[in-house]
Amino acid sequence: MLDPKLDTLLLVAEKRNFTRAAQALSLTQPAVSHHISQLEQELGVRLFVRGNGDLMLTPEGETVLRYVRRMKALEKKMAEELQEAGRRLTRLRIGITHTAESSIVAEVLARYTNENPGISITIVTDNINNLYDMLENFELDLGDGTTFKPYDTGYAKRMAESLGVEGSDEELISMFGAGWWKHDEEAATKLLEKAGLEKVNGVWNYEGKPFTFEMSYLADTEFQEARGVQAAYNQLTKFGFQCSIASKSSATWDVDGGKGNYQIAGYWPSGGILKDFYSAISGFDGDLIKPLGETGSGQGLRWNNEKVTEILHELANTDPESDRSYELHTEFLKECVTDMPEINFLSGTKFVPTNSTYWEGYPDADNPYNGPWWWWSCFKYMLPNITPTQA
Repeated sequence: MLDPKLDTLLLVAEKRNFTRAAQALSLTQPAVSHHISQLEQELGVRLFVRGNGDLMLTPEGETVLRYVRRMKALEKKMAEELQEAGRRLTRLRIGITHTAESSIVAEVLARYTNENPGISITIVTDNINNLYDMLENFELDLGDGTTFKPYDTGYAKRMAESLGVEGSDEELISMFGAGWWKHDEEAATKLLEKAGLEKVNGVWNYEGKPFTFEMSYLADTEFQEARGVQAAYNQLTKFGFQCSIASKSSATWDVDGGKGNYQIAGYWPSGGILKDFYSAISGFDGDLIKPLGETGSGQGLRWNNEKVTEILHELANTDPESDRSYELHTEFLKECVTDMPEINFLSGTKFVPTNSTYWEGYPDADNPYNGPWWWWSCFKYMLPNITPTQA
């Protein structure tokens, strides 16, 4: 379906040699060279340069290659899904977001419909503006007749400026996120006073006594948790709270976390990319909550939100790839914003190595069908997709 010149580009990038690529493609070397020249003329950029005897991609070539790989992955995924649907399929509805890849998706689908006139494809775009708009317009009642919008939509641009990074709005959001929560001590003071706290001689009091609490983190796991809790501790003590900080072993936390034997803790309540989002958040089902001191199968937070429980009950019986599933995910996130049962203080990036000597088909940047963490529970979603290499 895709332009044969793009297949040539993929092989030349892999083999780093026109002759070796020609052999793999069963073409002549001049034909391969001509394909690359045509692509360079069409795109108006140089794709390869000579380096130490081999061909090396230029920065522009690397950009083109990245998008070509995505096009191939999309083409493969679409072919697999259409094959599963069988010949009875006459209509296909595909949802995409407004990203740099959206034009590529449209191109792939346009080629397919030209070759398969009996199939009607509808593209539905949703750039999750409904969620972004909710975040941008979300207001807190400060208790003194004023309101405050805590979501900071300028976060990505400021991060880019501080790091000397340039890019479009979409690229910066991809790197740093759509926004973050504002640091505003005046608004925080009003919210605490609304809750009944009072600042006396620089210390926050509740019912005439210093408002104290312990903050704990895992001592023998990933460092992000400890650093996040320590940073929060520093800010809170500077702001006037009398709090303490403690580290716990994983064994201790497994007991304390399940029983609710903590006040404030930094740990991994959820996260990652899963094909079925329900499996990542099912623990927030209010029906699973046990009284403090008892260990249940739900989350240690004991966040009891009636609407979230209803969402989860419906999600349990909803196709994870359906439009309804997406709507329910969005509603869940809105409840997280409104209730704020937890404060996410970082978004981590991991490099996940895989070895394709014996098995291939792991999720990657070109085909991110699931989270790539093979050591975590999402591996069960990879198993149907990886295949032996016959090595």
